Amino acid sequence: MADPVSATVVLGTMALQGASTMTKAYGESQGQGYQAAVAERDAQVARIQADQTDTQLREELNRTLSRVSSVRASAGVDANSPTTMAVMDEQKRVADRERRIRVGSLEMQATAKDSEAAFRRSAAKMALIGGTLDALTGMAKIGFGGKMG
Repeated sequence: MADPVSATVVLGTMALQGASTMTKAYGESQGQGYQAAVAERDAQVARIQADQTDTQLREELNRTLSRVSSVRASAGVDANSPTTMAVMDEQKRVADRERRIRVGSLEMQATAKDSEAAFRRSAAKMALIGGTLDALTGMAKIGFGGKMG
């Protein structure tokens, strides 16, 4: 039978080792959870910026088309003339292209941040699972006199 003092030391060591491993895993999990929350917030900000950019560029296009119409009308040119229509169509084409590019870029950022948040949430769970397994393995090694693995 083992010496009671040695058994107490072994049990205390097992408990401390397990607690240390679990504390480390918990800290890692919390860090990943925080980073996931940051990524989710960044995704929300990117979506809001995409909506604001879309609205702003549409309003800017309307102002530009109004100015073209005003200038053409003040010059006595028919608003439905082929030249006026061509100028207006080109303004729309350029503005719509710029709007799609800028909004698409912001939407891609939001999607990337959503993916990052999902990854970090998964990493947070895996940190806890890994920490639990490490703690159990460590306690088993001590319990078997360090003869495992």
